[in-house]
Amino acid sequence: MSIEGTSAALTGMSVMENAKVINVTSASVTANVSETLEVYEQVVNCVTGDTYTVTITLPPVSLAMGKFYSIKLITDGGQNVTVQDQDDSYDFAATGDLTLSSITDFGIFFSDGHKWYELMSQTS
Repeated sequence: MSIEGTSAALTGMSVMENAKVINVTSASVTANVSETLEVYEQVVNCVTGDTYTVTITLPPVSLAMGKFYSIKLITDGGQNVTVQDQDDSYDFAATGDLTLSSITDFGIFFSDGHKWYELMSQTS
């Protein structure tokens, strides 16, 4: 699995310092990628290849209280990115997992400590 990028756990840091890039186009990737976000990884950009899918799991809803998360497919190699919760959110199943399948598809999520809210998304 190839995960490239930077993350910063300190509060008060800029959004870009809390960013993570998930790149599955590397030759070292030999299986589908499943990544659970840390609470501080609030901006995620995904680069997919033509073989392996990506599943991104949001952090625990209670630990992410008051935080926004932006997940975007920036380069589409043909495979999808699925965004899911940890089955700890009240009523997340009502909207279901979000599937990003085309370049510029994105989702913005917010946690109130009990529930994940999909505030905005664009999917094709």
